[in-house]
Parts: sequence; structure tokens; C-alpha cells
Amino acid sequence: MPAEVSQKNGLTLTILSCPSGRPRCVLVRLTGTALHAEIASEKTSAGDVQQPMDEFFRSLAQLEEGTAQDWLSEGQDLAFSASRDPLFPGLVFLRIYLGSTSDDDCDWQINGSLLLTPTQVALFAEKLKQI
Repeated sequence: MPAEVSQKNGLTLTILSCPSGRPRCVLVRLTGTALHAEIASEKTSAGDVQQPMDEFFRSLAQLEEGTAQDWLSEGQDLAFSASRDPLFPGLVFLRIYLGSTSDDDCDWQINGSLLLTPTQVALFAEKLKQI
């Protein structure tokens, strides 16, 4: 079962297990009107302290106003940045980066953003935990 969260305008972030069954691999999709971007990525972050993706989203539901938090995949092809901005009271502003930075001729980058309630983020984190 995929984990999915959507903004009112229809932009949707979906995360599901890789069909190959590779451990720690997820498919990440960003879809909207005439938009479909998808990558295979890791469920843990880059850096010395590796944070699972579900833990990152669980912490966002508790994010305090005026603070931000970032997550970057090991392959650096997926990144999330979230904040609680006073301009969007009661909402989590989630920015998403998907990209292909291989050495071939088809490098691409997609940036999207979602305004979500903390409840939406918490439910998404629970679904992610099951993947």
C-alpha cells in the first residue's frame, strides 16, 4: 500500500516500495495536472546520522512555527525541506526535490511544494512506516 499525501490543488506526493524488492528502496512520485515525475531512491538520509524517511515525516508533524528541517537521500536525488512559516499559520510547508544527476544526457530536476496540515503529515508518516 503506498503512502500518499495531496494538497488541495491536486499536487500529490506518493511513496511506495520498489517493485524489485530491493531493501531500503522506494519509488517516489510527484504528480499533478500534466506532471508525473518518478525516481527510485533510498529510505535513509545521507550523512553521519542516517534518518529513516518515516522518522523525518513524523518529526514534521511536531515542527514548531519559525523552524525548518531538511532531509537528503544517500544518492542526493531526493530531498525534502519543511518549515512552519508564520505566513501559513497551522500548516507545514513541504518542498520536494526530485532529480537525475547521472552522467548521461538526460539530467533533470523537478521542484514542488505542498501546504499540509500536521495531521496530514502524521498520517503520511504512519503509512511510510509500513513500507
